[in-house]
Amino acid sequence: MTIDRRVYKEWGGKIYKFFFSRWRFLTLYLAFAGITLSGWYIDIIGWFTSTDNFAASFQATFGGLEILNVAAFLIGSIVFLGYLWADIKTKRLEKMIAGGVEAHNKSFFGDAQQQNISGSTNSPALNAPQAPVTINYNGITEERSRAIFDEKLPIALQNYSVESEIMARGRAYKFRQKLVPRLGEEEKGFESFADPSFLFLLMEAQKAAASTDRESDYDVLSELLANRVKVATDRRLYLGINKAVSVLPFVSDEQLAGMTIEFCIAKISSKSNYIIQGLSAIDECYGKIIGNCELPKGDGWLDSLEAGGLVKNLRQPLQSFKKSRQIILEFFEHYTRTGIKKGSERYAQAIELLKSAGLTESVLIEHELNNEYVRILALDEAGIDELVGNRLLENGATLTIPLSDAQKEVLRKIMALYDGEEGIREDFKNRFVSKFMEFPNVKKVMEWWDSNETFYELTIVGNILANANANKCDARIPIVVK
Repeated sequence: MTIDRRVYKEWGGKIYKFFFSRWRFLTLYLAFAGITLSGWYIDIIGWFTSTDNFAASFQATFGGLEILNVAAFLIGSIVFLGYLWADIKTKRLEKMIAGGVEAHNKSFFGDAQQQNISGSTNSPALNAPQAPVTINYNGITEERSRAIFDEKLPIALQNYSVESEIMARGRAYKFRQKLVPRLGEEEKGFESFADPSFLFLLMEAQKAAASTDRESDYDVLSELLANRVKVATDRRLYLGINKAVSVLPFVSDEQLAGMTIEFCIAKISSKSNYIIQGLSAIDECYGKIIGNCELPKGDGWLDSLEAGGLVKNLRQPLQSFKKSRQIILEFFEHYTRTGIKKGSERYAQAIELLKSAGLTESVLIEHELNNEYVRILALDEAGIDELVGNRLLENGATLTIPLSDAQKEVLRKIMALYDGEEGIREDFKNRFVSKFMEFPNVKKVMEWWDSNETFYELTIVGNILANANANKCDARIPIVVK
């Protein structure tokens, strides 16, 4: 009788794995080192010998090796724990993958074994009557959202090779850690997992996440999906959001920063009633967007963005491109308004109007651009409706009192007293631009803006992507792409 050589090879592999498995080897090693270190070997060997003074003779011969035993035991323990931690992480990933596939299979094909009327375990007959299925689309929990994410992942990654799938799933898992908590912040974030169109976008986002190792992209993708929840009733933006998700992995850090800065310059202003506070917020926002990268220079950075549908080169004379000063004065016009000069006739009129309305001079604050002038805290007439009065009580507490319609009307009359002479207004504009450029990030951005060599603008897709990146950098920035 002959035995196939493959049998020898198979059994040889099993024997090798049994005796030389790293876990068995390390366990035996640690057991031997621990026993030797503890001195139990004296008793163990003494059981099999008749020498009474075995312990003394062994100690006299090998006692100097104790420090080596300690070192060997510590080194073995470190290696043992290292292997243990690596295997735990590997098992977790394999369990996540297996769980996702299993959940996916159950979701689409039902359990592999189903009970029929006769009690046998076979698939149900075609056209056989089935019990009605009730699906609850409301009340989707965070746990269920994670499960749905895992169910759709195998579909999104079905075209990946076996070699790349582990890496792709690891990246998608990091994306899930960002996405689910972010959607939990939205009113109907988890409920969106019951929307088929949202699930289609989710799988596109999973593909995008698997295609990038830039972890900041997972935050931007989460913002894009969160924005999709916010504009759920506006189908005009669906295509733009889907396109932004698919192209994100191919946009460099510098390009994304340049797009986002362009978006903020053209779309974002500050509504703080205090000028310095508002400018500081803008400077902080610009700093977060730029981060550690450099803003792109020249016009080469626009080529791939134009190919991806994120920008369009208008190919118009560069003179049509608004310079930083014009943009600043247009978007921050509310900060360039003049006030009333102290000690002037208009100032006296303002004080009389305040007294007639039962208001004090504290309503007027010193103008941050010129300390010789005062102004109302509100930036414009619309802001007057948001003002409230404060009264200090005897116990030190502050009582907030809404302004009456008569008091608001008085404040509008005082605002009408602001100096409107062209020379004074131009002086305030110059002062504001100078103050604005004192902030380091603002100065850097405006100098970069003025160095542009190509007249371009962001498309709807570019605006959506830049808006999401701006949201990621600073949560105070609203969604302004409509």
